Amino acid sequence: MTQDVVFVVEMSMLVWPILSRLLSVCRGQIVFSGDPRQLPPVGSVSVMTELLGCLPALVLPPFLREDGPERVRVTTVKCGSSGHVQDSLVRRVLSCVQEGSEWQVLAPVHDGELGLRRLNHLLQAAVNPRGASVGAGFRVTDRVMVTKNCYTVTPPAYNGMVGMVVGPDGSGVRLRLESGLW
Repeated sequence: MTQDVVFVVEMSMLVWPILSRLLSVCRGQIVFSGDPRQLPPVGSVSVMTELLGCLPALVLPPFLREDGPERVRVTTVKCGSSGHVQDSLVRRVLSCVQEGSEWQVLAPVHDGELGLRRLNHLLQAAVNPRGASVGAGFRVTDRVMVTKNCYTVTPPAYNGMVGMVVGPDGSGVRLRLESGLW
């Protein structure tokens, strides 16, 4: 890469293999930006937290990060309609499913046309249209991800663990995770 400066935003989601690749190809300066209080990336440790312990860092005051008069403005690049993005995503996931490849979709927000709720609905309809309903919008064999650590069950379930819905369980659903049934 021949850029003078590369900005890496949402660094809290950065994983070691991607950082390694970036460092191997980048010849310019790199500016990392992110919030270390965010959840670590799925299935990995927080690169950001580890790097903050050994690199110089600047903490922006709240008025620069939020809606104050000094707010940093970012230009949004429009890459097509949300419908186009949804269709492309569903096609890619279906291709992975048909090839037997692993796949995972992460969404930065819950609501909106490209949010978690809408994408889950579209992907469920495409990948698992005939799964038996078990309540709360879930179907048997739906792919799920734990989004909050739960230490009160045995075995514990941790943020980022991936599993599958195997049936109803009282007012919830029963999952099969890497660590066993939950």
